[in-house]
Amino acid sequence: MRVLVVEDERVLADAIATGLRRETLAVDVAYDGAGALERTSVNEYDVVVLDRDLPKVHGDEVCRRLVAERNQARILMLTAAGDLDDKVEGLSIGADDYLAKPFAFAELIARVRALGRRAAAPLPPVLERAGISLDPSRRAVSRDGEPIDLTRKEFAVLEVLLRADGIVVSSEQRHRDRARRGVSAVTESPNPRPEQDLRARQDPRAGRPAGAGSMPPPPLGPPLRPGPPPPSRPAAGSFMTGIKALPDRMSLRLRLTVLYGGMFFVAGALLLVVTYVIVSQILNSVFPTGGRWVFLPSGRIFDPGAVKAQTLHMMLGRSLLALIGVGILALVLGFFVADRALAPLQRVTATARKLSESTLHERIALEGPEDEVKELADTFDAMLERLSQAFDSQRRFVANASHELRTPLAINRTLLEVALTDPAVSDDLKAVGRTLLATNARHERLIDGLLLLARTERELTTRKPVDLSEVATTVLESARKGDDLPEVTITTELTPARTVGDPVLLEHLVGNLVENAIRHNADDGEVFVRTGTLDGFAACQVENTGATIPVYEVDRLFEPFRRLNTERIESAKGAGLGLSIVRSVVNAHRGTVFATPRAGGGLIVTVRLPPAP
Repeated sequence: MRVLVVEDERVLADAIATGLRRETLAVDVAYDGAGALERTSVNEYDVVVLDRDLPKVHGDEVCRRLVAERNQARILMLTAAGDLDDKVEGLSIGADDYLAKPFAFAELIARVRALGRRAAAPLPPVLERAGISLDPSRRAVSRDGEPIDLTRKEFAVLEVLLRADGIVVSSEQRHRDRARRGVSAVTESPNPRPEQDLRARQDPRAGRPAGAGSMPPPPLGPPLRPGPPPPSRPAAGSFMTGIKALPDRMSLRLRLTVLYGGMFFVAGALLLVVTYVIVSQILNSVFPTGGRWVFLPSGRIFDPGAVKAQTLHMMLGRSLLALIGVGILALVLGFFVADRALAPLQRVTATARKLSESTLHERIALEGPEDEVKELADTFDAMLERLSQAFDSQRRFVANASHELRTPLAINRTLLEVALTDPAVSDDLKAVGRTLLATNARHERLIDGLLLLARTERELTTRKPVDLSEVATTVLESARKGDDLPEVTITTELTPARTVGDPVLLEHLVGNLVENAIRHNADDGEVFVRTGTLDGFAACQVENTGATIPVYEVDRLFEPFRRLNTERIESAKGAGLGLSIVRSVVNAHRGTVFATPRAGGGLIVTVRLPPAP
């Protein structure tokens, strides 16, 4: 088997090559992307061990070119970028396998041999006839060098006709030939499955209600960081207190409507008073006072004072009715005017609600006059720009820190493991090597914890339905297989606890709680793991025996690099970031975490997360 190692760290590349050669493999080394492309163009390799962050030509571009050129070599990406998104991206580019640094050299050898055993899949020949060229492997069609866009059905029909090479093909033959390639003649979907088969593959536990013997919800503990007390309600009968608190319970739209309506009624009432005074003065000038009667030509006699009083009374009554009617109309119009005036603020609110780390590029971009609302929107856009730059800077820092911190550890580990495989190494040197490997492993755990802590303090980019009981089951299976953990008795009470979040981070959350409970336990101690629904929230609780913990020490346990009664943690028991990561993951999922000392010694940690809709 012939292997090409592409790594810009010369010490690491040479160490990997030495170790692979001891496994009777033929190995070439390239220290940059350009050298890798040059060697693959001259030689044929079974496996290419490829770093991503390469000088001259990036490792991703090298992978793309090898795939585009139909190179038969299998590609194993060996890089410090070990997050889930990085792995998905690398495999999507065309890599056949992915291994993050630092790594176990035995695992690298096993992966290289596994890739080498895979026979290269034969590529179908390119079909050509009358200037038409069809490449089944790339699903590309061209005529006289000009590419042609075809649908899936058109491509399949053309492929059948070209393979027939001029022979008349019936509809039944065309359907049979397409079916042999796994394409349905009716649905155009590859290998359709019947509906009952999909139902049969569903989880049999889905939708099953918990029986009478299901566990009670985990008990509540006092909050780690108690929030402000809820606002007290006014006592029954306290009318004035309720009136004073009414403006605080009204929306801005309703307050503006009441303001508009109140101002209209005040202005209308003032206008009515002015009109009343003016009409009264006019009547006084038309009908002189003094108690004199007026005789009409018809012979009728009337009192001017009575006529004036009746006129003012009728005017006042009808004016009040008109004011009330127009005032109600003004309230309705004011409600819609307030809604239109608040529309830019609603746009600001809608943009703020849908913001996340992946959508910080969105802006309000409000257009209009340079008023207070426009100034608010522009200020909000400027804040989003600063936040976007801060998040980009943090992402770059985490990526660079991951590479710069993990690569030296990978070099140390590879050099030590390769050296320990040398038969000429003495027992004393092997003992020193194993001690250095253990120290290196502790550094790896510390760096992984720091990078995970930095990742959890960012906004979630993945949100999927997750059942905490299934997560706890997976974590406990891994914990029972762990050789480096103390022997304790684990008792489980798991019922469904469905939430929405990042499955990888939630697995780290439960894993850190379980590992912390096992490591910081008494001899022959116990660990209790419970999941369920608590006050409408998805909850997970981990309880362990151990040393007695004072109440005032609980808060400090959630600080990085802290443990009970010490300023810095002992490296033998972990990196000291377990509960810090738990708190960050919980905050990222907008949940709460509680911790209380256990009677008789130990700790009870309860996590509550928002339920799945």
